[in-house]
Amino acid sequence: TFLGQKYGYRPFPPKILATIFDKVIQLLKEHGKSTETLDQWFLLDENASPSYYNLQPISSILKYYIDPSQAELHKADKAKWWDAFNEMQVLFRYAAKRLLEKQQLDKEDAMKFLISVTHEEVINGILNVSKDIDHHCIGFVRKISNLQGDLSNKKAPSFIDVEWGKAEVDSEAQDLLAELRDVKLREKLPASRLFESSIDWSEGGVDPENIEAHSKYIDEFCHHFYTTMVGMIDEGVAKSLQSTSTDNLYQEVLSHLHFCVKQCKSFHGRRDILQPIEDYIKCSSQPSDDHQEQLPLIIHGVSGSGKTSVMAKCTQWASQSFPECNIIVRFLGTTPNSSSISKVIFSVCQQLCRLYGKDESQIPEGYSQLVAYFSMQLLNIPADKPLILLLDSLDQLLPVDGAHRMQWIPNRLPAHVAIVLSTLPDEYDCLAALKQVLPSATYVEVTPLPLDVGMQIIDDWLSSISRTVSQQQRQVITTAAKECSLPLYLKLAFDQARRWYSYHTISSADLPTTIPTIISLLFDKLERQHGKMLVARALSYITASPSGVAESELEDLLSCDDVVLQDVYQYWLPPVRRIPPLLWTRIRSEIDEYLVERETDNNRVIYWYHRQFIEVARARYLGNDDIVQEIHSLCADYYLGKWANQEKPFQYTSKQVGMFKLDSEDGKADRKVPSQPLIFELEGDAQYHSNQIRYNLRKMNELPYHLIKSGRIDESKEYVYCSFDWLLTKLKATSIQGLLADFTMALEQLPEEDDEIKLIYQAIRLSASTVATDPRNLAVELVGQLSDQASNDYPYLAKLIQQAADYGANNYPLMPIRSCLNASGETLLATLESHTEKVTALAISHNGLFLVSGSEDNTVKVWNIASGNLMHTLTGHHEYVYGLKITADDRMIVSYTYIWEYGHKSPIIVWNLESGDRLMTLRGHTKGDCPIALTNNCKYALSGCRVMGRLRKCLPPRKKSAKSDDEDEDEEEDDDDDDNSDTERKRRAKEKSVDENVIHGVVIHDIEDDGDDSADDGEEVDSDDDDENCNWYAVLVWSLENGKIHRYMDGHTKEICSITVDSKSTFAVTGSRDKTARVWDLNTFSCIRVIKESNGGCPLLDLALSPDDRKIFIEGLWLGLYDIESGQRIHKMEDPEYSSSVYMTEISPDGSLIATSTVGNDVKFFDVASGDFLFRINGDDRNYRLGMAYFTEDCKYVIASLGDNKLSIIDVEKRAICSEFKGHTDKIHDLKIFRGRGKPFAVTASSDETIKVWNLSDLNSLKSQDDDDNGGTEYHTDYVTSVQVTHDQRYYITSSKDGTTKKWDLSTGKLIKTLKVKHGPLGHIYETKSSQYKRGYAFPSGKTLRFVVDVENLEIIDTIRMPFRAVDCCDISEDERYIVTLSSDRTLTVYTSNFDTIAQHKHAYATDIVFLKSNYFLTIFRVQMYDRSGSNKVIKVWQASNGECIAKLSGHEKNIWCIDVTEDEKYAVTGAWDKTLIVWELSTFEIYGKMIGHTDTVKSLKLSKTQYLAASGASDNTVRLWDFSTRQCQLLYTLEGHTSTINRLAFLMHDRYLMSISWEENQIKVWDVKQGQLIADFFTHAKVNNFAICEDKNMLIASTADGRVMPLRINNLQYLQSQQVNTVQSGGNNQYGQPQQGGSNPAQQQQHAVQQAATQQGYQNPANAHAGQHLSAHHTAVEVQSLNATSTC
Repeated sequence: TFLGQKYGYRPFPPKILATIFDKVIQLLKEHGKSTETLDQWFLLDENASPSYYNLQPISSILKYYIDPSQAELHKADKAKWWDAFNEMQVLFRYAAKRLLEKQQLDKEDAMKFLISVTHEEVINGILNVSKDIDHHCIGFVRKISNLQGDLSNKKAPSFIDVEWGKAEVDSEAQDLLAELRDVKLREKLPASRLFESSIDWSEGGVDPENIEAHSKYIDEFCHHFYTTMVGMIDEGVAKSLQSTSTDNLYQEVLSHLHFCVKQCKSFHGRRDILQPIEDYIKCSSQPSDDHQEQLPLIIHGVSGSGKTSVMAKCTQWASQSFPECNIIVRFLGTTPNSSSISKVIFSVCQQLCRLYGKDESQIPEGYSQLVAYFSMQLLNIPADKPLILLLDSLDQLLPVDGAHRMQWIPNRLPAHVAIVLSTLPDEYDCLAALKQVLPSATYVEVTPLPLDVGMQIIDDWLSSISRTVSQQQRQVITTAAKECSLPLYLKLAFDQARRWYSYHTISSADLPTTIPTIISLLFDKLERQHGKMLVARALSYITASPSGVAESELEDLLSCDDVVLQDVYQYWLPPVRRIPPLLWTRIRSEIDEYLVERETDNNRVIYWYHRQFIEVARARYLGNDDIVQEIHSLCADYYLGKWANQEKPFQYTSKQVGMFKLDSEDGKADRKVPSQPLIFELEGDAQYHSNQIRYNLRKMNELPYHLIKSGRIDESKEYVYCSFDWLLTKLKATSIQGLLADFTMALEQLPEEDDEIKLIYQAIRLSASTVATDPRNLAVELVGQLSDQASNDYPYLAKLIQQAADYGANNYPLMPIRSCLNASGETLLATLESHTEKVTALAISHNGLFLVSGSEDNTVKVWNIASGNLMHTLTGHHEYVYGLKITADDRMIVSYTYIWEYGHKSPIIVWNLESGDRLMTLRGHTKGDCPIALTNNCKYALSGCRVMGRLRKCLPPRKKSAKSDDEDEDEEEDDDDDDNSDTERKRRAKEKSVDENVIHGVVIHDIEDDGDDSADDGEEVDSDDDDENCNWYAVLVWSLENGKIHRYMDGHTKEICSITVDSKSTFAVTGSRDKTARVWDLNTFSCIRVIKESNGGCPLLDLALSPDDRKIFIEGLWLGLYDIESGQRIHKMEDPEYSSSVYMTEISPDGSLIATSTVGNDVKFFDVASGDFLFRINGDDRNYRLGMAYFTEDCKYVIASLGDNKLSIIDVEKRAICSEFKGHTDKIHDLKIFRGRGKPFAVTASSDETIKVWNLSDLNSLKSQDDDDNGGTEYHTDYVTSVQVTHDQRYYITSSKDGTTKKWDLSTGKLIKTLKVKHGPLGHIYETKSSQYKRGYAFPSGKTLRFVVDVENLEIIDTIRMPFRAVDCCDISEDERYIVTLSSDRTLTVYTSNFDTIAQHKHAYATDIVFLKSNYFLTIFRVQMYDRSGSNKVIKVWQASNGECIAKLSGHEKNIWCIDVTEDEKYAVTGAWDKTLIVWELSTFEIYGKMIGHTDTVKSLKLSKTQYLAASGASDNTVRLWDFSTRQCQLLYTLEGHTSTINRLAFLMHDRYLMSISWEENQIKVWDVKQGQLIADFFTHAKVNNFAICEDKNMLIASTADGRVMPLRINNLQYLQSQQVNTVQSGGNNQYGQPQQGGSNPAQQQQHAVQQAATQQGYQNPANAHAGQHLSAHHTAVEVQSLNATSTC
């Protein structure tokens, strides 16, 4: 405390106990004093217990007291109040002293009328404190000498009490002060905590500016105060840390228990709701040794129905009734750590570990792993320690990690584990999600309270605060409660009633009968009490924020809101123009019970707890569009940091200008709000550690919303949607889902669609899987998709593309210079890339959120469809995954391989969809390719198989049937369409016989799990072919709860081909090669009906149930529609023109049409009502048997795959294909569509290893996609056969199988000209030096022609027929004296520059030519087949001048596959099937060294031009870097990461980078040569089949299998360490220490060396060629052929 010589303000109490007030009035009357004023201002409140007299609000009597707008009346009312105040103060003090003297009032009560506010604070804060006063209390006393001698000084009343209107000391006040300061304070405080000081009075009072002693006193006081207070705070904090638990879990549990106790205080009734919950808990609370399982119990009810109170009461009851049980409770959303599902589960797992003695360090952090761990912990709860887990208000969870999908809730619980959950029914569709996930669980609805219980609760609440209501007021409450008795309403009614006084007459208008209106009444009160503008704006900011607002943010927002500040500061000027924090604190104290504090974006935010408050606040404060825009705009300014570190202007009113004597209405002030960077800067070196980067998540998640809602679209594009820095940072800080969510929000909220935002969204959405892999790919994808659309029409998009390009230039090794990647559009939503082999199977979750894919890479992958993000890669299969199913509750995936033609080893595996964990293995399927079917109740998986091997051992012996179906066929002769009574009796007798042969209720032994998933359940094949069990076929029924065979259904005598289950999981239908279809009861697991074709028929293969489960389509000899109940055929259906087997059948959702996809890739349509054939859509390729077709929900269209790489949209009404979606580069293997809630879409899986997601939401407006997917017709439409850069480096030229040759500008990537060639692809153009590279030769593939081409104008000047076969390969010597060709008949011809024949060698066995500068050339024969000549193992050396082979270099044991020559032509290097590389010294034709390390065929090779450095790629999927500067040929690095054979290699950027390409992968890998590390994966979205490099301009031109040509700039990344490159030059040493030979002409030296070597080794005759040694090896290599020196057929 601070005590001087002024005692301070001494008001009388505003509330006076009735007994004391009555004594005061009585005494005053006895002493002849008037009590009229007291009677006017104080009224008796009998609602208080005990009763009080309350001082009435001043404005209730003097209405202009708070209305400065009426200046004169305001002034008069203020004077009246102070007159009344002084009069009442005198009367109270007079009465108090007399009553104290008469001992009719004790001193404590009397002093309340006499002491000052400061005195009362000292009493409460110091004098009445009994504990730790030394650590918490401090006193500062100051005395001013000579002060009483200068009372006439105007400043004296500020330092000492004086009589009102007199220059005399108030002796009564001074006496009270002296007693407090000099007696009581000294008695209480130790001397060490009491600090005294004194100064002399001056004419200017305390004047530090003019009196040095005063200045010194102020400085010493401030220093003393600061150091003392800081010391006390530090001491208190240290002590607090010692005494309070720092355990976060302890604090969390304590918070929820406190909340629970609070909710239970006034709980009444609810027996009808509590009873089923208590019964459920009772069953679980008893120790149990059985293996029974149960499900959670769910409580639900509308907002305010009292679910939370019920949950609290259940917790209290359980803890009292079952003390031996462990109880965990969480009231979700009431603490910061109970708002996120991941934090909730983590917290619960922590508590479980402590309760059951588990290791907390084993709790995983990842969400999926956490969910799996949580489920496992619950399953492992010991039976002697039952667990009760209560989670209240699931709707309060934040919508992250799929919390509201409820997949994290276990659907299997031990009998001794109880889980009780509660939720709102409609919020986030929580109840619907729970019923989908837990359809068999018990659901208890919380209904409104009975009236008597409701009134009892209100009475209890009032009693707890010592209040009641009058009878008239109680009647008003009762009437209102009859209309609405929800607990929330009662709580709000109590909040009104607690403020009612007995002297108030309350009407029904004072207590509305609905929750929204009574909330409005609460807001009315807040506005009256705290100011309308302040309350309106504060609640607006809370409501307008999508996730809540932090209190610090709210204060900042209010401080930037000049409407609020003008209202708060209309009568005074603040030193700092910010909102006083106390104002919001007062408001919050009034509504704190209706707010919730939770954690969002790593911050604690506040938001409304009840949905009704959100709705009322939104309607009340955000109902006006202008206000909405203003609020959101102020929020946007705040998160933009617009007013950080600068003054914000505002306007004074004219009245304020006069009042404060200002010069102008213009004002400005620093609001002291923080800056808002995307990334907060960290001190020291921490900023360099990525794991310590602190992103501004609040800005990232709030700013987009507020900019869009405020209508500031241009700014939203500038700062968010078209800002690359923003997009990249948001991607890194959150996820691809978070980034896309901003765009979907904008597109939904904008009144008109914005093309720029939409284009960017589509581009990111399309490339989501690659962007999620590496955020740097965002720059690549934006530039590669949208560059061509960045124009003046889209200025913000143009800026974004430039920003992305600038980023890519510094951070990514390859960047497109124009649009060349898959273009985004209306139809193609996403391309998902991760599989490394063809994608063979798809499944879409029933909620449309997830996609599951299977592949020939033996993996199952789980994708988030909305974001394209890969969630899980599931490994466990050892064969191709061809079968996938997802359970109806979207909890489990079932994957299998056996329907693959050669599949038999891999098991059937069940996975958790959300977590990716392997749940169980379904063992027993021994043979057959019947797909798996799942029941909709998620209990069973069914499939037909041949019983053999281990399965037969676990099944009971089979009873011998009387007759097989085949035998019956021979004995029964039925008419085609009608049965007589004898036939019907036979049919019934047969069905009865079948039923009698089915074994029910038998024990099925578990199939032994030997832990080897690769083991074949059917590997023990029966040897006795005569045994009838050889033809034992059964339908296996696995339990999805434990993975074991639950039942088997016996009856078929041949292979079971198909199975389907009805929607209610009551029956299944199977089709078999035994020519029957059987209907099975899934309750008794018996056959209830046999369906056969009436004429004996054929195997019944394909099945399809109608939507109403009453009819079934069956493919037999005829296509038939049958009645399930009777088994009779309704219609026989056939195509009158063309018959083919059915691959799949689809019955339209309305049940009116049937579409069959045939093995000939046709789609046939039939009418269900009549059975008539309607029409057929023919496929292009009748050899590929994977036609598929699905109806859309409205049945207007069919989405079909007709055996090619396109998706065909069939208009049913027009009976024609109306559109085709193109994008795949290979055939489609699987097709699925989603037609549930939300926008419909289709998903396709292809042999090109990609999955594509297609938009089906607006098929009516679709046009043919022929030109859209390749960015128009600019690119090729087929495989690109040749890519080359022209000699002048101005253009690049491409040729394609589509018959076109195209010329492109190298600097811009723009198409200049297209040449259509009659005779097929033009192929590579060999430019000639003699024409100054303006002309060249081309040899069209497969044609005996030679074209003379004008390269400059891309025209064919002349066509010359070649005398021999078509030229497959050609090369020209550097001096253009010689031309060498290889023709398709293996003839090698050497020509002069005029094409005069020098020599011709038939059966030359060569495929690749490498010309040397010395006019010698090398050839290899690269073939996969066996070569009896042995040419595929040797290098042939030819002399161009005479066309003779002068040497053959032997050394490889197997086929040579690749060759390259060093830049100085001293060495040649070859790679071969023998897994080795050999370095050949060309001067001697001897082996210089060998590179051994690959474990499979070396398929590619490239040599550095500046160093003796070799890169090799092989079929072992690795790239290896070698130093062959010495004969040891040192292996430098093994580069791993490819999943297929590496087919091409190239050094880039002066050997800084190495590029590797696999023809089976949709990407280019770029490696740092010096560090041996991967720099980037450049995703091409199709297989790269050719490329060319322009080193001088750092350009890479790559072509893909879908015809695209990608001009890519090679960037010199500054962040990589510079690599020292020493060029190979004469007289020097290279990086690896190889000495270089001197000489003036390398070509002459090489020519001389070759001749000398040939002479020494006897190579005058090519037949004598012999050189080198043999060496085997065991590792891999990568081939990239020299673009300048090597030509390849």
